[in-house]
Amino acid sequence: MIRTEKSIPEVNIKDTFVAVDSEEVCGTQEDDYEFLIIKSINGITVPQPHKTDYYNLSIALKGSCRQEINEHQKILSPGHLLFTSPRDITATRQCSSDFKIRQVLFTKRFLLEANISRKALEELLWIDPGKPPLFELDSDAFGKAKQLFNKLAKEASLSRPYYKQILRNGIIELLFRINRLEKSCLRKVLKHPPNPIACTKNSRS
Repeated sequence: MIRTEKSIPEVNIKDTFVAVDSEEVCGTQEDDYEFLIIKSINGITVPQPHKTDYYNLSIALKGSCRQEINEHQKILSPGHLLFTSPRDITATRQCSSDFKIRQVLFTKRFLLEANISRKALEELLWIDPGKPPLFELDSDAFGKAKQLFNKLAKEASLSRPYYKQILRNGIIELLFRINRLEKSCLRKVLKHPPNPIACTKNSRS
């Protein structure tokens, strides 16, 4: 369990860009590091509890890790989608040697230029802190999510005209899919209390 303390360090998006192998990352560093895609990290381990100044959308591809988010502890493995925010305290421990994950890191500022109201954006970025922000996707939803992550990585790598707009739209689509999963979870919890963990099983996005 991670305890909230004033001494919790913060990792910023620029430090993350610098720390990762240049072949594994693409993003918008010319705009003060507002957006990054980490293509595939092998054996990532950040065992110290920390906060970030960015949002993190991650999809696990291979292997496993123990993911700690606030008071929650979960095993991150293929088929899992993770969404954390700057308010979360996280740590990643005990990763298998074959662990691979694809991550989309972005700041709220990056999305403010998207064609969506600020109120709607705030709603999409909010996740109930009392629930673990980890979703277990069925095979169909997992395949669609991987395709979207791959599309974002390709757009960021090519940096063609209007690529930032496409990146913003892709992230917002992922956020809408997560919001749909959350609503599905809520319906299941209301129907079959008190087991909220089960609502992450076999969810479609």
